[in-house]
This record gives sequence, C-alpha cells and structure tokens, in this order.
Amino acid sequence: MLAVSVSLAVRALAAAVVASTALFVPGSAAPAHADVAIEPPAVMPGPVVPFTMQVSNDRAPEATTRFELAFPDSPPIAWAEVVPVQGWSVRIERRTLDHPLDTPDGTANTGIAKLVWTGGPITGARFERFTVRIGPLTTRSDPVVFKARQVYDSGRTVRFDEDPTSSTATRPSPVLDPSRYASSRPATAAAGTPDSPFNLAEKQAIDSRVESLIRRGQVASPDDIEAGRWIALVALLVACAGLVFGVLAFVNTRRTRGEAAAPPAGDP
Repeated sequence: MLAVSVSLAVRALAAAVVASTALFVPGSAAPAHADVAIEPPAVMPGPVVPFTMQVSNDRAPEATTRFELAFPDSPPIAWAEVVPVQGWSVRIERRTLDHPLDTPDGTANTGIAKLVWTGGPITGARFERFTVRIGPLTTRSDPVVFKARQVYDSGRTVRFDEDPTSSTATRPSPVLDPSRYASSRPATAAAGTPDSPFNLAEKQAIDSRVESLIRRGQVASPDDIEAGRWIALVALLVACAGLVFGVLAFVNTRRTRGEAAAPPAGDP
C-alpha cells in the first residue's frame, strides 16, 4: 500500500508539472526571425497604405549596405513615398504599366518597379526599419508579393523571393495583404514615428493569408489556442487533486502502520 501511494503521489506531481507547462506555453512555436520582415503583414486598403520593412543584419562582421524591394506586376502600385532614414539614400524606379490605372489623382500610366536603399551600414546584430507609403490598394486587390534583396559590404547577396505559401521556404517573399480587418496607422504617424508598433483593429479577425495557414494546419487559430489552455487548466486541476489524494493516502498509510506497530496499552 505504501509503494502504491508513493507512486501515485509522484505521478500526480509529474502530471501537475506537465499541465502547468502546457497552460503557459503558446499553442504554436514562434518562427525563427528572418533577416527581412514586413510590418504589419495585413493593412487596411485605401489610397495611402503605410508599412515598414525591417532589415536585420545577422552576418557579423559583415554589414548590410544595400536593400532592394521589387514590386510585383500585379497588383500594380501607382506611386510610393519613402520616409527618410538618416544615413540612407533611396532611389525609386518606375515602369510602364500594361494597362492604365485609375487613381484618386487621375489615370496613371507608370507604376513602381523597385525601391533601392543604399548607405548605412547596418552592423553587428542591429536592424533598420524603412517605412514606405504606397497606393492605392482596394479591397479587391490581391496580396502584394514583393521580392527583396539584401547586399552586404563583402559582396554577399541574399534574396528573399521564394514562394511565401510553401512550408519549405527558407527565405520567403515579403507579403502585404490588403484586409478590411486590419487597421493601418495614419501616414502622418508613420512618418513621425517609424519605430512605433502597428495595431490590428480586431484580435479575432483573420485575414486571408492567416486563414490559409490555418487551413493547412501550420498555425493554430485563436479559438484553438484558447480551447487548449482551458483543457490544460482542467488537467492541472485534476492533477492537483490527484496529488492531494496521493499525499493524504501516503500520510494515512504511515499513520495506520504506526498504530499497528505500537504495543497495546497496558503491556509491560
């Protein structure tokens, strides 16, 4: 009986530790930080859409001295404005559109082909943020799939142009999704404070890109994570109850054995 009680107590304690760990661990592991990231990944469509490209330098002692962001042919982007960054110069390259594009300012026959930043450098493990305003993007616009190129002072070039929907992509293309669920900062805020965070208007609102990831099982939905935490909480409570029961059984067994071993009252 004693061995059974000890075993039960140990198992209950282990279950409690596992359940409490599951309760506070997020539902999915965070992906490794990429050299190039777009913030936010989803934006509110409109005539002016701000976003930020975060470029990290993780190849010290090499330093980043050039960054290129190539725009797709579809959807066409009529214009772009870049927030100045100290120590960097930027060149905006344009191309002739296959079809004229209607914009709030009239018909555009040319669009943005590429943005090229040179300068810096970005050294050590530091990063730089390049804030851009583009437009127009409508609710009918497809996701904007960019192609990025990061150049180091050693001459090394790293391209980010792999299929972003592929689960095996190691350097996926940055993607900007127009979504009615997202809320972009005003352009004036982006220009004044390029390092301030972006916000999503609705926590539960999932844009098309996230929905596709959920359908493929690559990330958990907020409902799945919440349900998992409730299950972990219940498991923790059950494990704690089992631990208490095991301890009480152990104490009771020790007391019973002690009483049985004690000599009867009145014996010499």
